Amino acid sequence: QTRIVVMQHDLAISHPCFRWRYRPLLQAADAVIISNSRDALAAQHLNIDSQKIYRAPLSTHFHLHQPGADIRKKARTSLNLPQGDFIVAFFGFILPGRNIDILIRALAQLRRDGRPVHGLIIGGPHEYAPKYFEKCQKLAGKLGLQPYMTWTGYASEEQVADGLAAADVF
Repeated sequence: QTRIVVMQHDLAISHPCFRWRYRPLLQAADAVIISNSRDALAAQHLNIDSQKIYRAPLSTHFHLHQPGADIRKKARTSLNLPQGDFIVAFFGFILPGRNIDILIRALAQLRRDGRPVHGLIIGGPHEYAPKYFEKCQKLAGKLGLQPYMTWTGYASEEQVADGLAAADVF
């Protein structure tokens, strides 16, 4: 007999628009793996049998640097980031639902307000949304942010570790 296991991570079931779309799949599944409490509540709202819901929080699968001023300085140097700026980082695939365009607009406003911020985008376009990545890069250029943005593209484990160590907030 074929068994069906669904991992909700990319299904966005906590959003009402998507919740009902995936209800038949989730109800038919033999097991549903949930990564956060928000989606666990959404699954309950869909009347998914609680006996087949398993909680598996997402975790990083790479080594992170221990925090510290020396590590932050080295990480910023390795990524050619300004030492004195406030680094705002995003890590993950560049997808429309992740609102990178809003982050870019916020960074532009902070720069206009005289704040020394620098955006760090750790990750590349998702195969289903390459045009969104291009849209975000064009928006950054249009807003005059290119000198204040670093785009790693798909990042190595070391680049991810350095980027997160270099960031003031992510």
